[in-house]
Amino acid sequence: MSRTVFVDVNSIDWDIGDYEEFDENGNVVDYPDLDLPSTLQSVELTLEDYEENTPTSEMDDGYVEEVLMDGLTEEYGFCIDFINWEYVKYRIEDNEGKWEVKDVEDGNKVVETFDTFEEASAFEEAMLNLMNKN
Repeated sequence: MSRTVFVDVNSIDWDIGDYEEFDENGNVVDYPDLDLPSTLQSVELTLEDYEENTPTSEMDDGYVEEVLMDGLTEEYGFCIDFINWEYVKYRIEDNEGKWEVKDVEDGNKVVETFDTFEEASAFEEAMLNLMNKN
């Protein structure tokens, strides 16, 4: 079995030590411009050995982080020293011209439907504010 989850990556500290230039005292004098992201929104992860309806609170965060870091390392070609992430609670999806706010933690249950993305986004933000997540 597998389960798909979405995470927001709030910060990434990439391991670019081999590409930095140092002065004679060992201080970094030049950071390379490698165009690596420092944050990512709504990263989709497929986790093996989890049933689709497994609550995120019961998932192994270490395993989720390992899958996330392995995927980003493969995609960008650099290892990660540190990463800060959290599960996505709500996602906004277009469904034939209607914008649905879905509760990802509750099996993608549709919470509300709107005519515009802006309305859906405002609703999502209000819901996150109520949870103190924004």
